[in-house]
Amino acid sequence: LAAVGLATRKPPEPKLVAIADELIGKSLEKLPNQTDILQAQAYLRHFQGKFEDEIAIYQKIREINPRDIRYLNNMAWTLAENLKKYDEAMKIIDEAIGRKPKGHDFIIDRQHNRPAVSRHMSVTGG
Repeated sequence: LAAVGLATRKPPEPKLVAIADELIGKSLEKLPNQTDILQAQAYLRHFQGKFEDEIAIYQKIREINPRDIRYLNNMAWTLAENLKKYDEAMKIIDEAIGRKPKGHDFIIDRQHNRPAVSRHMSVTGG
């Protein structure tokens, strides 16, 4: 996972991105259902601009562990900001709100002048 952090620094270094991608791939060969590794892969795909691939990874996480909601914020963000799929993004936001653990709240930034679905939503500890 540290490799993803190094690979996504700015300015990007293509060699580090390739190394991170290879390490994640090898890790997933051994642990294909490890959602933390899948989330790192999704983050790397986002950084690479491979947004459809990123969404497919989030959908795989949903299948593997339906109780895990950590990825929903990033999924909604990518659907809205990068793919302009606002209706799908709103469904994901509604799902996240409906599934949030007791004692946690969502903060939705409503101060910016853009579609509500594209505003950053984050989870806070409760």
